[in-house]
Amino acid sequence: MDGHVQDPIDGVSFAYTFDSADALEQKATQHFECLGSRGIYHEGWMASTFGPRTPWVAQMPDLAQWNPMDDNWQLFDTRRDYSLMDDLASEHPGKLAELKARFMWEAEENQVLPIGGALYTGLNPQEMKRSSNTEWTLFEGMTRIPESQAPNVRNGNLRAEIEAEVPDGVNGVLFAMGGYAGGVSLYALDGVLYYEYSALLLKRDKIKVGKLPAGEVSIAFEMRTPRQRGAPAELKFSINGGEAATGTVRRAIPPSSPPRRRSMWAWTPVRRLRTAISTRRRSSSREL
Repeated sequence: MDGHVQDPIDGVSFAYTFDSADALEQKATQHFECLGSRGIYHEGWMASTFGPRTPWVAQMPDLAQWNPMDDNWQLFDTRRDYSLMDDLASEHPGKLAELKARFMWEAEENQVLPIGGALYTGLNPQEMKRSSNTEWTLFEGMTRIPESQAPNVRNGNLRAEIEAEVPDGVNGVLFAMGGYAGGVSLYALDGVLYYEYSALLLKRDKIKVGKLPAGEVSIAFEMRTPRQRGAPAELKFSINGGEAATGTVRRAIPPSSPPRRRSMWAWTPVRRLRTAISTRRRSSSREL
């Protein structure tokens, strides 16, 4: 396409199952890998491992001590154990070894290697690509912006200054970064400004900022976050130069966390939205 060679589209359509719930499966093998967690299904058998971290445990592991070759794998026969309750790894070590080898073949064929490669930016957040801009102008009709090119309004030490043309009794979103499972939004509902923050579904905070006047409005908020990982952040909001509200985000998302649906959304009901982001140095705070 446009002079670029395209990779083939893999997979098997499951449309044949729509006509018959009892139809025999037509896809023999399926592999999976995400942040070192991985697994493979083949002809009824499934082998999998959590990798360096257990998904529902919030504490980050010591990745420097992690060796993927030492991960503990489990083995299941999905034909008899659909809910994966009976680990058969010790009873069928040969089958487990076969599936682990098949996973490595699939991983090489589908450019999955190196295992856990996506964890690299978590260990080296300074190498994540970010825009060097300090000011953004967002217009009506703009939707999704790559997070690396958008203002970071989710963590760290920052001050955001927003100039907007606001209709009377406005409803809409000034900005939203991330998603419900890990993100932040500043929005208006019936002319009132709100701020909402979701910390990876572990904590969710909502702050009522105040009434928005119609016309040209200046909105500002400051965020201060301690060095500790997952620490609370203190917020301060102002509307047209006057203090409007203060609040606390009980658990800030660390910069190294991979956010869900990495994107920045602009507000469509406004005619113009200009945002300036700046950072300030504090000896007890983390710099962006």
